[in-house]
Amino acid sequence: MNKKSFSICLLAMIALPMSAQVDKAIEKIKEKADKVIDKGSDLIDRGKNYVEDKADKVITRYGLDTIDVNRVDQEMAKRYMKKGSYDEDYLERPEQRFTLKILGNFSGSGINIHSNREGMNLSNHLTTKNKITTSVGFSYRGIGLSLSVNPFKWSGKNANTEWNFNVYNNKYGFDLVYQNARDFDGWIEQRGVRMDIDGSQAQSKLLIVNGYYAFNNRRYSYPAAFSQSYRQLRSQGSWLLAASLMVGNVRVHEDADIGNPYFRVSMGKLAFGGGYGYNWVITPKWMVHASALPTLVVGSFGHLTVNDERERVPYAFPEFIMTERVAAIYELTQNHFFALNFVAFNTLLGSRKSVRVNYNKWRIRICYGFRF
Repeated sequence: MNKKSFSICLLAMIALPMSAQVDKAIEKIKEKADKVIDKGSDLIDRGKNYVEDKADKVITRYGLDTIDVNRVDQEMAKRYMKKGSYDEDYLERPEQRFTLKILGNFSGSGINIHSNREGMNLSNHLTTKNKITTSVGFSYRGIGLSLSVNPFKWSGKNANTEWNFNVYNNKYGFDLVYQNARDFDGWIEQRGVRMDIDGSQAQSKLLIVNGYYAFNNRRYSYPAAFSQSYRQLRSQGSWLLAASLMVGNVRVHEDADIGNPYFRVSMGKLAFGGGYGYNWVITPKWMVHASALPTLVVGSFGHLTVNDERERVPYAFPEFIMTERVAAIYELTQNHFFALNFVAFNTLLGSRKSVRVNYNKWRIRICYGFRF
């Protein structure tokens, strides 16, 4: 037997038992896979039975079995596609019943406070860490709901709480934002000495509400830019009536080591004004929106507390709360679209002779959606 034949025989002797072991391993994997599949199927069947059983009980309990689903959908369709409420040469409703959106949200805020209390200059500059959330939105006949998740909050890396509630209609709409921020970074300056502040020393709780009324609501649509429940067919703008409300407080805790005092500003501002918005239809697939809503504060209350001393902050004319919005929509088809929008709130409150508060809050939203 030559060397070549011997090598082939040796490889065959080694390969045969290895092949048998591989076959056995594959069989075991198949058995385990079949068991997992069987268990998964069993769990799915049990889950379906449980959900159907609960659904039947709810339907029976509340008499929902008497509802004609098709008739409800027809009534919703009539409301949704109602003719005469808008100019069909400029606006149209998507015909599909449902819209599903996948969204990415980026947001941040900052506060600048300057106090000239009894000749003692006290200033601070605070910014929050930028926040990232993901959302899934679902709407039926223009009525929608979205759920946002902040992965950094799950891991304990973000201590902020934020709620956003938005309603956009052709005639009117509003944004409601509540923020409880606890991770400010920045500095405080007292008597010309600047000291750094970390995230544990400053906190703000603020509620902002901004609403609008569009005069040219038959031809101009905010939802076309922000909720995509309308399509803007031709470029059009509108003058807008606006109102704003801002309530909350900002506090910086005392730190004896670096010498900064306890500092708290509480405020409530009511403002009215107006602005202009425009939807520019570049092509049948592209639309760009821009609007600005400055409002003048007409009602104001506020207090400044430094250590144990508290005093009222007087109203200083003029004070402003401003809202800016920008959006871009690109429709791949009538069923699939991309959207990018930016919303910002800015304030100019108080006076350098007493207390001045400049607050800014912004949000960028990226969205992919499809209708069916």
